[in-house]
Amino acid sequence: MGVVYKAKDTRLGRTVALKVLPEHLASSEDHLRRFEREARAASAINHPGIATLYDFDREGNTTFLSMEYVEGKTLREVLEGPSLPMPRLLDCVIQLAEALSAAHQKGIIHRDLKPENVMSADSGFYKILDFGLARIELKDDLGFSSSSPTQWATVSRQITSEGKIVGTFAYMSPEQVQGHALDARSDIFSFGILMYELVTGVLPFQGNNAIAAFHSIVHMEPEPMAAQRDNVPPELERITAKCLAKDPAERYQTAADLAVDLRTLDRQSGSGVRSYDSSPAHVAAVRREGSNRKLLWSALVGIAVVALAVTLWLGRSGAPGPDATALQSPLLPASPAPFDTAAMDGDQRNRIAVAMFSNVSKDPEADWLRQALPEMLTTDLARSEELEVISTQRMDDLVAAAGRQAGDDLDRATATELARWAGAGVVVSGSIFKAGDGYRIDVQASDTLSGQVLTASRVEGNDIFSMADQLAAELRDGLQVTAPEQQGIEEVTTSSPLAFRHFSAGMKAFQHLQLPQASEAFRASLEEDPTFALSQLRLGLSLYLQGEHEEGLQWIARAGKQVHRMPERERLLAEGLTLSFHDGDLEAGAETFHALSEKYPDDVEALFWQAQAQANLADDPRQALQLMQEAMLRDPESSLCVAGAATYLEDFQMHPEAEMLVQEFLDRHSEMSAEQMRGIRIRSNQEPDEPISP
Repeated sequence: MGVVYKAKDTRLGRTVALKVLPEHLASSEDHLRRFEREARAASAINHPGIATLYDFDREGNTTFLSMEYVEGKTLREVLEGPSLPMPRLLDCVIQLAEALSAAHQKGIIHRDLKPENVMSADSGFYKILDFGLARIELKDDLGFSSSSPTQWATVSRQITSEGKIVGTFAYMSPEQVQGHALDARSDIFSFGILMYELVTGVLPFQGNNAIAAFHSIVHMEPEPMAAQRDNVPPELERITAKCLAKDPAERYQTAADLAVDLRTLDRQSGSGVRSYDSSPAHVAAVRREGSNRKLLWSALVGIAVVALAVTLWLGRSGAPGPDATALQSPLLPASPAPFDTAAMDGDQRNRIAVAMFSNVSKDPEADWLRQALPEMLTTDLARSEELEVISTQRMDDLVAAAGRQAGDDLDRATATELARWAGAGVVVSGSIFKAGDGYRIDVQASDTLSGQVLTASRVEGNDIFSMADQLAAELRDGLQVTAPEQQGIEEVTTSSPLAFRHFSAGMKAFQHLQLPQASEAFRASLEEDPTFALSQLRLGLSLYLQGEHEEGLQWIARAGKQVHRMPERERLLAEGLTLSFHDGDLEAGAETFHALSEKYPDDVEALFWQAQAQANLADDPRQALQLMQEAMLRDPESSLCVAGAATYLEDFQMHPEAEMLVQEFLDRHSEMSAEQMRGIRIRSNQEPDEPISP
């Protein structure tokens, strides 16, 4: 896009690269806007892996950029020589992944990543050049993308007008080839092509012409790299295959994640930790490891059913519909919100997830603590106003989305990735050792992006509550978070370990909609401690969902009278339930649920109950379906919300759609049954005027 000259900056006495837009192109407003876009993109980045922009100016009819001049070879010239040894190759791709991450964190997509746009500097560094095709995402004051998929589809159509597909076709992503809207994951696909070519010396997708190459990019799988080069590390094979996934949802969601995996591989290969088995069978197994990501994608098919139901109902009823953005297709999942190391003191630093602990000693007597300790720490840490703590239910849902069983031990890397998907900046993981009557508990809090351990703690003893208090206090100290005025987890839970043990078992059953078992466990917990407010609340919910509304509401109201013995999240939940279904103040209840959902966005349970209150308040179940759609977009693996959405579809007499929604969920959750999913007894008060069918 522009002619490049080597020039001398006479004022500062330095050599620069001048990129000039020729006069015949400068007269085109379209080309001029693209050139100015390049200037804005390049000036927003300050990273050693990206060529620095010095100036942007016009002289008469000449428009030009003054950029850093890089002495060295292009990566294309490097590829024309001998293959890079594996250590040098890993150094190259790590540097490029980190540079790409820096650009993406500024909201900039390169769109034309290829060997000609990468320099291998004589200094040993690699630099990405030419952001002439970059796109800048508009951001609001909070730093989040304020653009809608529809807006960016328009941008994409403008860029690819007149039948021109932007970028060198051999390095395009499937969505770029097809002219779809792009995000940072398109660059990650192009990066995968570049990495494949660096390893093997050939392109992964080939054809005799552009059309054949496009077909290969969209439909064909590349040959394993191990078939092209000896001693290719299987982990590098896996990383490259993940970059080259056809579906953007199956790729690395951020270049930062990609860089972390490459750095880990570099450390392991350098230390000899990993033995490289490049047999075809092993390579095939490695390439299959990414298949679990499809589970999360298939979950969104079910959400589409809910969106369809809402749209159909609005269309049939003739009622005014919501804003179009409220019913956007959910089939383009948003990238997870990764932790930004440049904002360590920002809000996301204080978003924390507690993963399931590991029972290292394998003693069955310690198994209950694997879930109980995360519950205790989540409850205790949530009392700190500076922390937003991801609920244990949300973490369990993500474990299921990753294709893991709820009881599986999670290594630190897996726990970190799941926490990152939950949008947390910090993940707490732990190990339990039992010896005789005592326990030793080791806990680490890690940065979810870099993997760096931020603080660690170890406690020993046999008083679980005192140990949990000490761990929470030390985590707060290590994370520099102020302790709450009210001390001691017993003050917001129970002083009885057996009561908490039953409560923990009840929560596990509740999350799987095993409501009779959950009720039994919560009753057992209350036999040990009749004042345990959290057990009272959960018993009430379990009973209410089974259709025992009167007794359920009595337990919920009883819990609501002990607000001082519950964390804020549960207190607001109890308040909203009592207002809505015990006192009959549906409007106040709906407002309370809305406040809860706004304060704790990961808490989709609040949306579930808000939907019920709103349906009864307005005699309009359409709003309930819309809230269920929002809940499932936030957490597609929430059994409660999927069951709730299916219930509302049944109310609309959309039985095939309800069946499909439940079956999609059960296909991903073999541990659950249709009876559990259909076991909830909650119905909207308003029936539609006529059956709705697609």
